Amino acid sequence: MAEAQTEFPARCSSGYTLIGVGAIALVAAIFQVNAALLALATVLIAGPLWILFSLRHASGKLVIERTAPATAFEGDEIEITFRLRNDSERSLFFPMICDVFSPELHEKKRLLHPHRIHPGETVVQRFSGHCLLPRGIYPLGPTSLRICDPFGLFEVRKEYEAEPFLKVYPRLVDIGLERVVGQAIDADQEDRLRRRVGSSNEFVAVRDYRWGDSPRSIHWGLTAHMGHPVVREYSPRSTGNLALFLDLHREGMVGWGRNSSLDYGVRICASVAARALRAGRHVEFHCGTGSEQRVPVGNGASQLERILDVLVGVRASRKAIAFPELLMHVGPRLAAGSTLILTVSPYLFDSPEFLGAIDTLRRRGHRIVALVFDGDTFRRLWEEGGEPSTPVWPEAIPSAGRFAHALRARGMEAIVIESGAYLEATFAEASFTETQA
Repeated sequence: MAEAQTEFPARCSSGYTLIGVGAIALVAAIFQVNAALLALATVLIAGPLWILFSLRHASGKLVIERTAPATAFEGDEIEITFRLRNDSERSLFFPMICDVFSPELHEKKRLLHPHRIHPGETVVQRFSGHCLLPRGIYPLGPTSLRICDPFGLFEVRKEYEAEPFLKVYPRLVDIGLERVVGQAIDADQEDRLRRRVGSSNEFVAVRDYRWGDSPRSIHWGLTAHMGHPVVREYSPRSTGNLALFLDLHREGMVGWGRNSSLDYGVRICASVAARALRAGRHVEFHCGTGSEQRVPVGNGASQLERILDVLVGVRASRKAIAFPELLMHVGPRLAAGSTLILTVSPYLFDSPEFLGAIDTLRRRGHRIVALVFDGDTFRRLWEEGGEPSTPVWPEAIPSAGRFAHALRARGMEAIVIESGAYLEATFAEASFTETQA
């Protein structure tokens, strides 16, 4: 995409016109040998040229500095500050700054200082910009500076290339999914695991001694009272980690722009990560096997920044690792009892490899929460020929609702995401009561 250009309002006066008139007077004075015309020509030529030379010399010692935040979120209003410092020996008049703010549809912002800047003086100019464009990395600038002389005869412009960059992160959504960030295992898994002796310090109940129980778990006082061995039972140790998985394969890309499955997944992953990290959880993120496409487990504000730095630039690609392969590749390294958030597009609905991968993860004690994108409401972006089209899914592929029900029947949790859905309401209405073994 071509870089946007700065521009200033047109001005009606120009010292070059006076120089032209002076040149005509000089020619007439030479042919007519007229001293008065010669004096007039000298004033009309020498005066403006001296003003132009002084203006250009002083403009070379005018320093401009831009201050801007390094990051923002979609829809944020941010403030850009310019500092103008006059290091010359002359005053500079009416400086005007024109800056291109790319996240606001390449809007041109103009700042005019309606006074002079004295030698050694610093003035500050500010403007506010709205991050209207979607997530991405945007240049700030280019920037142009225009300075005029006090008579408005000449102007000098200085051009500055776009150097700093602004990261616009995906907008965070208050989805209120407390069970995702508040528990490490689902109700069924928790109930099953509590039937065996755990290794945490959370006391659950007492029961009769069974062959194979550790003698250290025997409740001696209650054993003496009951007349037969009784053991204490504890809940299994759980890390409470959260692992986010985003499918970047192009076949999984349905929908357009901000209304695409990819951007829905990005917003949800960012929002869930932010909520989990605020709650003190450990979070990791995976969308590929390369180091630039994964964020190892961590916690705190710096972990959220690392995740957002990856999410800001993710794009769908045919070269992306297959989603089932990604799950099997990362699965053995996940901490026991982790909650996994998965983005699931329609092309995975009839994939035995995907179902086998998530069954394996659940058998390892992980909690699975699937975000199932509804292929009937999203427009499919790519066909085999590479052309965009309406969704034409094979009849063998079940609907999102049926697939979500099948996942719940396998003991997992599923949320159907429709195109244009209001995510806060979608997650508020999501029910997890259907999870069964």
